[in-house]
Amino acid sequence: MSSPHTISASWGLALAVLLPTLVFAARHANNPHATIISTLNTALGGGMFALGYVLTGELALPIGLHIAWNFLLGSVLGLPVSGIRAPALLATAQRGSDLWTGGAYGPEGGLLGTLAFLLGSVLILVWARRRGPIKLHRALSHLLWRPVADGAHQIELASERG
Repeated sequence: MSSPHTISASWGLALAVLLPTLVFAARHANNPHATIISTLNTALGGGMFALGYVLTGELALPIGLHIAWNFLLGSVLGLPVSGIRAPALLATAQRGSDLWTGGAYGPEGGLLGTLAFLLGSVLILVWARRRGPIKLHRALSHLLWRPVADGAHQIELASERG
């Protein structure tokens, strides 16, 4: 039985994926050269990272993917990452329509980024399936919303309930 301030596991899981995904996109929305497509793709990338966490229960996969994406595109290939250029090992020239390449924002701002994040999500699902039956790690969904002294509310992780 749940208290009136307990969020169900399903809603908790949805919020655990949706909220960080939206925050991730919002944090990139004001980057140089950001567009609607780049912001939507950044949300899609955040969703891919969240999927990796929800399916494994570990942060190593999403953190590793994020570091690899930024390092490969920016530091190795010399492409802009989220609208920011950094010194790189290789000098590459980006050619093609900004709709596909992302233009000055980089690949995650174009349709190639959309395809990369969708493919990445599918590959995470395939990888998770090969590890065994796909199961969602619901421990992160057990949120408890409880009143605090000043009448506001605070969300905190609750212990596993039997």
